[in-house]
Amino acid sequence: KAMGLWKQGKTSLNPVAHANNVISNITMAHLAGISYWRPDSYVGAIRDLVKKNPMVKEAKEAGLFLGTMSSEELLNTMPEQLRVLSGRQAGAAEKVGKTVWDMMTFWLSTPMGKAYQAEDSFFRYLIYRDARQRGVEPSDAVDYAQKYIFTYDDLPKGARMIRDFGIPFFAYTYKAVPALLHTALVHPDRLAAPAAVLWTINAAAYA
Repeated sequence: KAMGLWKQGKTSLNPVAHANNVISNITMAHLAGISYWRPDSYVGAIRDLVKKNPMVKEAKEAGLFLGTMSSEELLNTMPEQLRVLSGRQAGAAEKVGKTVWDMMTFWLSTPMGKAYQAEDSFFRYLIYRDARQRGVEPSDAVDYAQKYIFTYDDLPKGARMIRDFGIPFFAYTYKAVPALLHTALVHPDRLAAPAAVLWTINAAAYA
Protein backbone atom coordinates (compact mmCIF):
# COMPACT_ATOMS: atom_id res chain seq x y z
CA LYS A 1 0.00 0.00 0.00
CA ALA A 2 2.88 2.37 0.79
CA MET A 3 4.45 1.62 -2.60
CA GLY A 4 1.10 2.33 -4.27
CA LEU A 5 0.80 5.72 -2.56
CA TRP A 6 4.40 6.60 -3.45
CA LYS A 7 3.80 5.70 -7.12
CA GLN A 8 0.56 7.67 -7.10
CA GLY A 9 2.50 10.72 -5.95
CA LYS A 10 4.96 10.21 -8.81
CA THR A 11 2.27 9.76 -11.48
CA SER A 12 -1.37 10.83 -11.24
CA LEU A 13 -0.74 13.41 -8.49
CA ASN A 14 2.19 14.95 -10.36
CA PRO A 15 1.24 17.59 -12.99
CA VAL A 16 4.56 17.02 -14.77
CA ALA A 17 3.74 13.32 -15.08
CA HIS A 18 0.42 14.21 -16.74
CA ALA A 19 2.25 16.36 -19.30
CA ASN A 20 4.82 13.60 -19.88
CA ASN A 21 2.05 11.03 -20.22
CA VAL A 22 0.23 13.02 -22.89
CA ILE A 23 3.44 13.75 -24.83
CA SER A 24 4.45 10.09 -24.56
CA ASN A 25 1.01 8.97 -25.78
CA ILE A 26 1.13 11.37 -28.74
CA THR A 27 4.47 9.86 -29.74
CA MET A 28 3.24 6.28 -29.23
CA ALA A 29 0.24 7.10 -31.42
CA HIS A 30 2.67 8.40 -34.05
CA LEU A 31 4.61 5.13 -33.86
CA ALA A 32 1.32 3.25 -34.19
CA GLY A 33 0.68 5.00 -37.50
CA ILE A 34 -1.23 8.15 -36.51
CA SER A 35 1.26 10.77 -37.56
CA TYR A 36 1.97 13.96 -35.65
CA TRP A 37 0.62 15.72 -38.73
CA ARG A 38 -2.89 14.18 -38.61
CA PRO A 39 -4.99 16.40 -36.34
CA ASP A 40 -8.07 15.17 -38.20
CA SER A 41 -7.72 11.80 -36.44
CA TYR A 42 -7.69 13.50 -33.04
CA VAL A 43 -10.73 15.63 -33.91
CA GLY A 44 -12.56 12.55 -35.17
CA ALA A 45 -11.84 10.58 -31.99
CA ILE A 46 -13.01 13.47 -29.80
CA ARG A 47 -16.18 13.80 -31.88
CA ASP A 48 -16.88 10.07 -31.50
CA LEU A 49 -16.52 10.23 -27.72
CA VAL A 50 -18.65 13.37 -27.37
CA LYS A 51 -21.44 12.11 -29.65
CA LYS A 52 -21.24 8.52 -28.33
CA ASN A 53 -20.50 7.05 -31.75
CA PRO A 54 -21.40 3.33 -32.06
CA MET A 55 -17.69 2.58 -32.52
CA VAL A 56 -17.07 3.68 -28.92
CA LYS A 57 -19.58 1.10 -27.69
CA GLU A 58 -18.01 -1.48 -30.00
CA ALA A 59 -14.56 -0.71 -28.57
CA LYS A 60 -15.83 -1.04 -25.01
CA GLU A 61 -17.53 -4.36 -25.75
CA ALA A 62 -14.34 -5.60 -27.45
CA GLY A 63 -12.41 -4.95 -24.22
CA LEU A 64 -10.46 -1.83 -25.14
CA PHE A 65 -10.98 -0.17 -21.76
CA LEU A 66 -10.81 -3.22 -19.49
CA GLY A 67 -7.27 -2.48 -18.36
CA THR A 68 -8.39 0.87 -16.91
CA MET A 69 -11.56 -0.08 -15.05
CA SER A 70 -12.13 2.08 -12.01
CA SER A 71 -12.20 0.54 -8.56
CA GLU A 72 -15.97 1.16 -8.40
CA GLU A 73 -16.52 -0.70 -11.68
CA LEU A 74 -14.33 -3.57 -10.55
CA LEU A 75 -16.24 -3.76 -7.26
CA ASN A 76 -19.54 -4.02 -9.12
CA THR A 77 -18.26 -7.02 -11.10
CA MET A 78 -17.17 -8.93 -7.97
CA PRO A 79 -19.20 -11.86 -6.58
CA GLU A 80 -21.38 -10.92 -3.62
CA GLN A 81 -19.12 -12.75 -1.14
CA LEU A 82 -16.10 -10.69 -2.18
CA ARG A 83 -18.10 -7.49 -2.02
CA VAL A 84 -19.01 -8.28 1.59
CA LEU A 85 -15.35 -8.91 2.42
CA SER A 86 -14.30 -5.68 0.73
CA GLY A 87 -16.70 -3.76 2.96
CA ARG A 88 -14.77 -4.52 6.16
CA GLN A 89 -14.22 -1.62 8.53
CA ALA A 90 -10.84 0.06 8.29
CA GLY A 91 -8.81 0.32 11.47
CA ALA A 92 -8.35 3.62 13.30
CA ALA A 93 -4.77 4.02 12.08
CA GLU A 94 -5.84 3.37 8.48
CA LYS A 95 -8.63 5.94 8.73
CA VAL A 96 -6.28 8.55 10.17
CA GLY A 97 -3.71 7.79 7.47
CA LYS A 98 -6.30 8.16 4.72
CA THR A 99 -7.49 11.48 6.14
CA VAL A 100 -3.93 12.80 6.33
CA TRP A 101 -3.25 11.62 2.77
CA ASP A 102 -6.42 13.31 1.48
CA MET A 103 -5.45 16.55 3.20
CA MET A 104 -1.90 16.43 1.82
CA THR A 105 -3.24 15.91 -1.70
CA PHE A 106 -5.99 18.56 -1.33
CA TRP A 107 -8.56 15.79 -1.99
CA LEU A 108 -7.35 15.61 -5.61
CA SER A 109 -6.29 11.98 -5.52
CA THR A 110 -9.46 10.59 -7.12
CA PRO A 111 -10.09 13.27 -9.82
CA MET A 112 -6.43 13.33 -10.90
CA GLY A 113 -6.35 9.54 -11.00
CA LYS A 114 -9.41 9.56 -13.27
CA ALA A 115 -7.76 12.20 -15.47
CA TYR A 116 -4.66 10.00 -15.84
CA GLN A 117 -6.85 7.06 -16.87
CA ALA A 118 -8.79 9.27 -19.28
CA GLU A 119 -5.56 10.33 -21.00
CA ASP A 120 -4.64 6.71 -21.71
CA SER A 121 -8.20 5.69 -22.63
CA PHE A 122 -8.48 8.48 -25.21
CA PHE A 123 -5.27 7.47 -26.98
CA ARG A 124 -6.23 3.80 -26.91
CA TYR A 125 -9.47 4.70 -28.64
CA LEU A 126 -7.62 6.96 -31.10
CA ILE A 127 -5.41 4.05 -32.21
CA TYR A 128 -8.31 1.56 -32.14
CA ARG A 129 -10.42 3.85 -34.33
CA ASP A 130 -7.64 4.25 -36.87
CA ALA A 131 -7.08 0.48 -37.01
CA ARG A 132 -10.80 -0.19 -37.53
CA GLN A 133 -10.91 2.35 -40.35
CA ARG A 134 -8.12 0.36 -41.99
CA GLY A 135 -10.27 -2.77 -41.83
CA VAL A 136 -8.74 -4.44 -38.77
CA GLU A 137 -11.12 -6.66 -36.79
CA PRO A 138 -12.25 -5.31 -33.38
CA SER A 139 -10.30 -7.85 -31.26
CA ASP A 140 -7.14 -7.30 -33.29
CA ALA A 141 -7.63 -3.51 -33.12
CA VAL A 142 -7.81 -3.77 -29.32
CA ASP A 143 -4.56 -5.76 -29.24
CA TYR A 144 -2.91 -3.24 -31.55
CA ALA A 145 -4.01 -0.24 -29.46
CA GLN A 146 -2.85 -1.85 -26.24
CA LYS A 147 0.51 -2.65 -27.80
CA TYR A 148 1.24 1.09 -27.86
CA ILE A 149 -0.88 2.51 -25.00
CA PHE A 150 -0.22 -0.05 -22.33
CA THR A 151 -2.36 -1.91 -19.84
CA TYR A 152 -0.67 -3.64 -16.94
CA ASP A 153 -3.22 -6.25 -15.90
CA ASP A 154 -1.51 -8.97 -17.94
CA LEU A 155 2.04 -8.74 -16.56
CA PRO A 156 3.67 -12.14 -15.99
CA LYS A 157 4.57 -13.07 -12.43
CA GLY A 158 8.30 -12.35 -12.86
CA ALA A 159 7.68 -8.85 -14.20
CA ARG A 160 5.21 -8.12 -11.40
CA MET A 161 7.78 -9.17 -8.78
CA ILE A 162 10.43 -6.91 -10.30
CA ARG A 163 7.91 -4.05 -10.33
CA ASP A 164 6.67 -4.63 -6.77
CA PHE A 165 9.98 -5.38 -5.06
CA GLY A 166 12.74 -3.94 -7.22
CA ILE A 167 12.04 -1.32 -9.89
CA PRO A 168 8.68 0.45 -9.28
CA PHE A 169 8.18 1.57 -12.89
CA PHE A 170 9.59 -1.56 -14.54
CA ALA A 171 6.17 -2.37 -16.05
CA TYR A 172 6.38 0.60 -18.43
CA THR A 173 9.83 -0.44 -19.65
CA TYR A 174 8.66 -4.04 -20.00
CA LYS A 175 5.85 -2.89 -22.30
CA ALA A 176 7.66 -0.08 -24.14
CA VAL A 177 10.73 -1.96 -25.35
CA PRO A 178 8.80 -4.50 -27.50
CA ALA A 179 6.65 -1.70 -28.98
CA LEU A 180 9.73 0.34 -29.92
CA LEU A 181 11.53 -2.70 -31.34
CA HIS A 182 8.47 -3.64 -33.39
CA THR A 183 8.26 -0.12 -34.83
CA ALA A 184 12.01 -0.03 -35.56
CA LEU A 185 11.86 -3.33 -37.43
CA VAL A 186 8.55 -2.96 -39.25
CA HIS A 187 8.13 0.82 -39.66
CA PRO A 188 11.56 2.44 -39.17
CA ASP A 189 10.35 5.56 -40.99
CA ARG A 190 8.03 6.34 -38.08
CA LEU A 191 11.01 6.78 -35.77
CA ALA A 192 12.42 9.62 -37.88
CA ALA A 193 10.19 12.42 -36.56
CA PRO A 194 10.60 11.78 -32.79
CA ALA A 195 14.33 11.19 -33.35
CA ALA A 196 14.60 14.56 -35.11
CA VAL A 197 12.72 16.27 -32.26
CA LEU A 198 15.01 14.71 -29.65
CA TRP A 199 18.12 15.61 -31.66
CA THR A 200 16.94 19.23 -31.94
CA ILE A 201 16.22 19.47 -28.20
CA ASN A 202 19.60 17.97 -27.44
CA ALA A 203 21.38 20.39 -29.78
CA ALA A 204 19.51 23.35 -28.28
CA ALA A 205 20.44 22.25 -24.77
CA TYR A 206 24.14 22.09 -25.68
CA ALA A 207 23.90 25.46 -27.43
